[in-house]
Amino acid sequence: MESTHWATASDLPPELVDEILTYIANDTTDLRTCSLFTPTWTQSSRAYLFRAVDIHPIKVVSKEEGAGTIFDTEASLARVQTLHDALVRCPYIGGLVQHLSFSLDSASCAPDTPLAPLLADVFRRLHAVQSLTLEDIIWDGLAADVRDALTSVLVLPSLSFLSLSRLTFPTFVDLALLVGRLGPGPKQLAVGDIVYHAAVNEAVREQFESLNARPVADRPTLAALTETSPAMRGAEFGALANWLASGYGCVEARKVERISASWSSLSMFLPLVHASRLALRELQLCALVDLSLSPSGNPPIALADLPALEVLVLVNNQVDTYDAAPWLAAFLDSRAGPTALVRIGMRLVPPRRWHLDPEDHAPLSMYDYAPWTEVDRVLSEGAADFPALKELNFELANPMGMDVVRGVKMDAGMLHSAMAKMREKGILRVYGSGVKR
Repeated sequence: MESTHWATASDLPPELVDEILTYIANDTTDLRTCSLFTPTWTQSSRAYLFRAVDIHPIKVVSKEEGAGTIFDTEASLARVQTLHDALVRCPYIGGLVQHLSFSLDSASCAPDTPLAPLLADVFRRLHAVQSLTLEDIIWDGLAADVRDALTSVLVLPSLSFLSLSRLTFPTFVDLALLVGRLGPGPKQLAVGDIVYHAAVNEAVREQFESLNARPVADRPTLAALTETSPAMRGAEFGALANWLASGYGCVEARKVERISASWSSLSMFLPLVHASRLALRELQLCALVDLSLSPSGNPPIALADLPALEVLVLVNNQVDTYDAAPWLAAFLDSRAGPTALVRIGMRLVPPRRWHLDPEDHAPLSMYDYAPWTEVDRVLSEGAADFPALKELNFELANPMGMDVVRGVKMDAGMLHSAMAKMREKGILRVYGSGVKR
């Protein structure tokens, strides 16, 4: 008589185990349960549990009026202690953490706090981090041991992405030191709301100069620079971009493939665009400040200077007197032959002059607005120079409480020849509030 064999968790092939764990990856309770089955399940489930570690303050809801935001320091300490115990008990977990986010209040990680030595030891036990996000931190408020331990994460060969948001540094050189300490290899850098003061002491300057003396093989190569916050100060972003482009030995910045700015003007980071012009593949520019053409009609950067450029995106986030059409027409016309452009995108709050009468919001077709006709002319007459162009996206934003978009009319005739043909091919996409298709 044949016996019936029921499969157990240990009988399942690793591929099926991975499929099951992928399905429940967002449920930490189920993952912890799965980790108790067999050694195979333990290893796989822990890989999901510890893939991303987020160390952030735990807020407490207060019923007292006007109490403000209260953070539970004890709860944060307990959470870090649990992570620390797991790393000590199973050192291999340090190789499972791929994404690390740290945003604890600097006061809770100051010298002589119980959290500081725990955090420092946790950071030093991580040896395969791929992305590091630092937010809401006063850099010199952290204990020196915590700062040094974070630096040990920065130099990891595996680290490819660094995000800095709402950080305060004593000086710009302290910010440059943090970026300059990145290990060798391609790095993507995202920066937003950085604050620093003017004074620079000699000790920091000496550290900076020692980084400049590093061998070429030990320097990071900047692959992407992104402005992440709508409240970003253009001067700070520009200072960092210009430092990266200045030729200092800390960072190789001639191979940047992507630069994305949402608020800073092009003039702020134009040196970096020029420095990486042969490698630059994607460029996002703010259409709010200085993209309108100068009286001479010359764009600050020519398409002919960017032979590898595949994606161009223009954005603005406020109602303004500028629009990007004149700049775009001149930029496209500044080519010196066939281009590599694959996609052109625009995300705009339409300027008020798109209306015949801004007071009554009378519709004005984009095709009736002369600068768009010029863009159309460039694309039509120079079609042979845009052989790879596959996508044109025009998005109109409608901020809450603003009626300026409602009268805008966008239809197949908005750019009569080139754009209408691209719409027929399914290349052109027009969308957003107030869009008439």
